[in-house]
Amino acid sequence: MPYYYKREINDLNGTGKKAFRYEIRSEGNVTLRNLAYEVHKRYRALGEGEAEGIVATFLDAIKEALSEGRSVTLDDFGTFTLGIGLKNEDTMVTTSDDDAPGSEPNARSIGVKAVHFRASKRLVSDINSRCRHNLYREPGGTAHLHRTQLTREERIELAVAFINDHSFMRLGDYAALVHISRAMASRDLQDFVRDPAVPITTDGVRSHKIYVAVR
Repeated sequence: MPYYYKREINDLNGTGKKAFRYEIRSEGNVTLRNLAYEVHKRYRALGEGEAEGIVATFLDAIKEALSEGRSVTLDDFGTFTLGIGLKNEDTMVTTSDDDAPGSEPNARSIGVKAVHFRASKRLVSDINSRCRHNLYREPGGTAHLHRTQLTREERIELAVAFINDHSFMRLGDYAALVHISRAMASRDLQDFVRDPAVPITTDGVRSHKIYVAVR
């Protein structure tokens, strides 16, 4: 059963107005093996290993289509597309073209930076229908976001542990983890990523950005 939080956001503009945000509490992560087991439960004729192979092959077909420059749309589910960008700005080269002064990226420096997913309206509607009578508010009233009492080292330790447990972390995950606003969380994470001593880096861009372990 999903629980949600009602969080009060700090008034960063000094307007005196209260603002609130609602967030779903994470109930864990589902792996490929978990999905395969669900397929196996619905189609008992398939062994667990066979179901896992089918799911893995299906996902591999999506990857192959994306690698060929195509978008992938799953009916009533959503669409996957690629996002590209510079892998390393140090590979920029200087151009001599008078119409385009400055630096241009070396072709080898362009690569896939993210895979974007846009959920279909039908998917959102179906999930909303399933959750409509099963959303429960986390007990304890409204949670107030404020400056955390945790030290920087303690915040880093919590973030690294979360990433190790879940493979990645979103901005909202970190904000909830240390009980601060998203704006403060963003500044914290930018500081962590810039520090070579902190084993955290980013993947994806903008709303698709996630934080992962440095490999």
